[in-house]
Amino acid sequence: MDPLATLPNPRAALRMIDAQSQRPPSSGGCFHWIAGNPRHESWQADSSRVAAESSDNDIILCWSGTFGAQLFGGDIRNWTKAGAVALTEWLDESLPRLAAPATKRLLGIIPNHTHLLSDVAGQMRLWQDRSSQGLATVLYPSGLIAPSMLKDIDDHLIRSISHLAPRCALCILEDIAPCSEGSARADFHRVAWGRGILPHARIESLLRQHLPVTTPIIVMTKPPFFA
Repeated sequence: MDPLATLPNPRAALRMIDAQSQRPPSSGGCFHWIAGNPRHESWQADSSRVAAESSDNDIILCWSGTFGAQLFGGDIRNWTKAGAVALTEWLDESLPRLAAPATKRLLGIIPNHTHLLSDVAGQMRLWQDRSSQGLATVLYPSGLIAPSMLKDIDDHLIRSISHLAPRCALCILEDIAPCSEGSARADFHRVAWGRGILPHARIESLLRQHLPVTTPIIVMTKPPFFA
């Protein structure tokens, strides 16, 4: 079966492959991806290039970043006061440069449980405090699931989707799978939607309940994904 067939609004669903910009059918804008860790110097140059290429109604997507040496390695500082300060300072600098609320050009931060923006509470705070500045909420269920959450995954999915789906500008569906034995990572690795361990039918049911039919969905159907 086509992985898009059971989604709440297949007409608004997109396949995003090789991190290329895709055009949402309802808004007339494009998605642009800035790869890597925003805390690295190279990210600034990439973000300036993307900002110059973007137009009205576009959504610029990126991670929130990490103090860690590896993009998904995690770092305890991400979840301390130092992490909150770093995220605030980065948003203060990046939003005026990358977002333009008057023309509906938005900056969407994709959350990850190893990053500065790592949970539903943090996303809700940013939605309340920064949406008027052009910050777009991104619903990315797989990114908020850490290995320790698997035993209560239904509770975590209900919380994230019920809170974020009504407020998000975009939903990204990607799957996760355990890293191979002997891997240096104790975390998951990212795989195509429908190819991993997430409860897909449950997620799709929650999306039908909470996600507006006009909200675009990016379905990751083949690697490599945005990185």
